[in-house]
Amino acid sequence: LVVLRGVDLQGREGVFLVETATGSVRTVALKVRDEVGYYVPQFARAGKAVTYFKERFRRGDQPRRMSYVEWDLTTNTERSLHDDLQGFVGYPLGRSPDGRLLVGVTGDAPAPSTLVVYDPSSRQAREVFRVPRPNGFTTEGALQWTDDNRAFVINVRGEKDNERELWRVPLDDKQPRRMDIGVGDLVNSPIALHPDGTQVAFIAGDPVAS
Repeated sequence: LVVLRGVDLQGREGVFLVETATGSVRTVALKVRDEVGYYVPQFARAGKAVTYFKERFRRGDQPRRMSYVEWDLTTNTERSLHDDLQGFVGYPLGRSPDGRLLVGVTGDAPAPSTLVVYDPSSRQAREVFRVPRPNGFTTEGALQWTDDNRAFVINVRGEKDNERELWRVPLDDKQPRRMDIGVGDLVNSPIALHPDGTQVAFIAGDPVAS
């Protein structure tokens, strides 16, 4: 079973479950234009639920509102985990494995691109990584946490056109580190981190040909 954000055959954007053995698709949530959107679906509770960010778009005098919700796969019901992420900035990228921390990116051109870790319980956000180019962190699925919740690996836009880099970002006082993996260009695609935290899978090569 795979959970993803995509577009179905009717052209509807949303969150879907795909049964890999049969190809059958199950709809979890559908975007409503100019009203509500959904981002970064992830399995939770040992595959018994799906979590995702839910954005209510700005309408008239009503401000943009971001919440974090859980969809129970047994009862097909949605419940809010954090109804109003006050202080959460920018575009959502994901949550830590223990569910305590959320990650977002902020910074529109020509400003630097900044990763922010947000604690919903305290409503506190702190910067953990910044790059001097705009839109440095833009790929949904390009962030993977280590199982100990102490660091994550992220796909970062490089200095050159189409260049991508892998960085390890710790949450302690250590500095983010570019991973020297001997690959010039990574394709702008999601990555996967092995549970032991020592291996990472990615796509490399010519992004045009890919």
